[in-house]
Amino acid sequence: MRKYYFINRFETKNIDKQDKQTIIIYRNYSSILIDEELILKIKKILSKQIS
Repeated sequence: MRKYYFINRFETKNIDKQDKQTIIIYRNYSSILIDEELILKIKKILSKQIS
């Protein structure tokens, strides 16, 4: 069963607790600018967890 976990702030302690079936969705509506470095950092951490 898949679960969806919505985040608006990047915190590895919460992401680390999720299992591999969890889909993590980053939604930060409070920020006007898109932080590409943060998105790449999230991608890198999540790809390590999948492997």
